[in-house]
Formats: sequence, structure tokens, C-alpha cells
Amino acid sequence: MREIGTVTQVDHGVASVAISATACCGRCGACTDSGANHRVLTTEAPAGISKGDRVVVEVGPRSIAWAVVLTFVLPMIGLVAGVMLGQSYPWERLGKDLSSALFGFGLLGVGFGAAIAADRLSGAKKWPPPRIIGRADDRTSPLDLD
Repeated sequence: MREIGTVTQVDHGVASVAISATACCGRCGACTDSGANHRVLTTEAPAGISKGDRVVVEVGPRSIAWAVVLTFVLPMIGLVAGVMLGQSYPWERLGKDLSSALFGFGLLGVGFGAAIAADRLSGAKKWPPPRIIGRADDRTSPLDLD
């Protein structure tokens, strides 16, 4: 995913880039929230980048895929497992349907908790890091990053 942003700070080879908040914001974990209208990415600053430059930043697809797994896959596994568990081992007083619903929603919550724990333990916000791939003003001549 590519975003256009403005460099807000360059310090010791590290750039902070403010990007407009989009519908995808909050899912990949690459940014920090800086208010309703924009987010801030921290990335390596290539030579020639300075405060105020408009740049193109690329967030790797592995970060996005990891965000999808954490946001949707783990909780859905919990939901399906809970429904199956409720069908297999219902509480006698509640019946199969209500037991399935309770187990399903309970394990959905456990799935979200597992997603939060996996995010914190994996350091997903750091791999692969976002990178500046060029200037937004002149896309035909990207910066020499090698």
C-alpha cells in the first residue's frame, strides 16, 4: 500500500511522515494515531529528505496481511470454534442454540484477546517497516535508496 505524506521531522536518519487517515487506517499497525485527520509513520530517512518534503511511503504487504490475520482470522476461528463447542457440549438448561451463541461470542472475545496479545508479542509494527520510495512531487525520479 502506498500513501503520500509530509515529512514532519528528520532526526538521526529517522523520518516522521504525516499521512491522511484513510479507510484502511488502524488495520496494519504501521502508524501511530495523531488525531482524526492524520496518522504518523516512522521510517528510515533516505539522504536528501528534509522537513516539509512530500513523499511516497510504502507499507509492505506482509504488514497488511498480518493485520488481516489479527483483525479477522483469529476472532473468526474463536467464533466458529465456540459455535461448534456449543453444539457438541450444550448446557442442559440453555439448549444447543443458546449454548452455541454464548460459546461463540465468548470465544470470539478470546480470539480478539489472542489477536491483541499476538500483536504485542510479535512486534508486527516493526516488520517490515514502512519505507520512503520517492518524492510525491516528482514520481518519475524516485530517491536512490540502495
